Amino acid sequence: MSDHSQAAFSIDSSSPVASFEVDTTIYVSSSTPTITLKGLVNDAGGSGVGHVDLVWQDFTSGTVSSESVPIMAASPSPWEKNWNVTGLAAGRYKLWVAAADQAKPTANFEDYSTKAYRIVIVDRDLPFVNRIALDNMAEDINDMLPQPVVIASSVTRLTARITDGGNSGVAFGSPNFVFTLKHDSTNTNILGNFSNNGSDTIYFDFPELTVNGTYTVTVTPVDNGGNTGETATRSFALDKEAPSDVTFYPADQRIANNSHVALHQDQVWATINHARPDYTRSTIEVRYNGNVVGNQVANGSTTAVVWDLYGATGALATNQSHDGRYDVTVVPRDTLGNIGNAVRSFFNYDSIPPVITQTSPAITVNGATPVWFGLNQSNLSITVSDSPKDAIQYGPNMPLQASGFSFAGLQIPGDPNWYNGNGSGVNTTTSSFTWTMDTQTSAAPSVSGLVMSLSRPGLPADTAVGAADVLVTANLQDQVNDGAVIPNSMLASYTYRFDYLPPQIDTITKPATGNNKFCKNVVTIEGTASDQGSAEDVRVVAIEYSENSGAWATLTAEGLPAKNASFSAKLDITSKADATYTVNIRATDLGGNTSTETPVTYVVDRTPPPPPSLIVPLP
Repeated sequence: MSDHSQAAFSIDSSSPVASFEVDTTIYVSSSTPTITLKGLVNDAGGSGVGHVDLVWQDFTSGTVSSESVPIMAASPSPWEKNWNVTGLAAGRYKLWVAAADQAKPTANFEDYSTKAYRIVIVDRDLPFVNRIALDNMAEDINDMLPQPVVIASSVTRLTARITDGGNSGVAFGSPNFVFTLKHDSTNTNILGNFSNNGSDTIYFDFPELTVNGTYTVTVTPVDNGGNTGETATRSFALDKEAPSDVTFYPADQRIANNSHVALHQDQVWATINHARPDYTRSTIEVRYNGNVVGNQVANGSTTAVVWDLYGATGALATNQSHDGRYDVTVVPRDTLGNIGNAVRSFFNYDSIPPVITQTSPAITVNGATPVWFGLNQSNLSITVSDSPKDAIQYGPNMPLQASGFSFAGLQIPGDPNWYNGNGSGVNTTTSSFTWTMDTQTSAAPSVSGLVMSLSRPGLPADTAVGAADVLVTANLQDQVNDGAVIPNSMLASYTYRFDYLPPQIDTITKPATGNNKFCKNVVTIEGTASDQGSAEDVRVVAIEYSENSGAWATLTAEGLPAKNASFSAKLDITSKADATYTVNIRATDLGGNTSTETPVTYVVDRTPPPPPSLIVPLP
């Protein structure tokens, strides 16, 4: 039998105490296969530390699981475990550490259920951005219309809302959480301050944006589990530049007529050359002779601001009463609310074509009776004008135009400067002035100021007829340069009769040759004259005489004008001394041609012959 009286032993009836190095919440993400856990075990009973158990319990289901970590060391003893968490389902867990000592035969176990626990959150789902908005708006930038988003208002805040797919919560303070705003063209990051609502929304406040251009917002969400979500970007443009470029209809500083697409509708238009014109709030105003004329048409067009000129009182007139200068002012706006400076233009309205104020030879332009000219006429000419005053005075003499336009009833323009001016002016470069006679056609006219001249026609190859029609045509154009049918033009034609053969003195019957001495008080001159040519309408219109190269006086001729005429005259020679006298006779025809002067001589002899001489002695 053995003697055990000298054997030593101790009694260990107290449980060891295990603890974690830290007691913060543990997050398990999609990139976390293991968690390193550390701590310390104290065994006051003295048997030493045998092992520790990691115990975890699902918050929802209550299921308990554990894993043992051998130690077998004296107290106090550190412990460490690379805990494989790949098998943990997503959710929230309570985590304890409990120790067992080395007491025999039965170890003392620490009761974990009475201890504080750490929280383990398993969150392997990625957070994502579900909204990035301007200011505190509930609408995502990508959902705003129209796209791309352009703003002009004062933006000083961006809001991002994050959805955490798991249950760890959004890690707004994580250094990996990205929320930036950058001006693209300058690559400048906008600095500001961040705040959040503690759950799902982060705010970025910054100074008011002032530099125009495109800005890009970037948000990369991170949750507390360490999951990094997909980066989300949004873009918007800042445009605080007001519109300034305006196109006017009629165009600036142009001269328009009623064929202009806008004026023909009694309107003036303006388009705003901008990416986002606001034709609802932009304004237009038109003044005539300093006074507002008409009114803006509300919502008149989606492509222009529209002004109605005379809609309330009648359409834009074509009788010259509305002619003159119109001043247009447009204040352009864009749909972002930017308001530009007033843009001004003017145009002149000219509804009347030029007129002929004078012709040479003088003729009534729209008359039916031809005017004759002859060989003494070196040029045919017209004087033209686009003056409103001349249109009123000479317009009634112009023919009705093929378009139906008539110069009848023209009015004084409401613009006195226009009325007293030259209108838009005659464009003598594009105007034409021609004549035709038989097969002959005139060359281009010479122009001096407002006078257009043509050399008269030459003689035809066969002059037997003696006269021909000369058709003169004038197509006058003004300086109107804005419209569908421009410029204003006036077409007129009229006919001259060209007498290219002079008349002739055919016979002188008195005084008779050889019997031309006169001693009394009267000399009688008689003869015949005719106009050359086979034309039935050539005529002698006057027969004249001139004595001793003196002034011409009319001889009496019956039936003038006539193709053939007889003439006579009785010359008073009472005061004439004895001598030989010469009288020249000439005839003039319708064209103003004069015949070759035909001389006639007579002798005044009042001296009696000497008495006969007596010769003595008589034979």
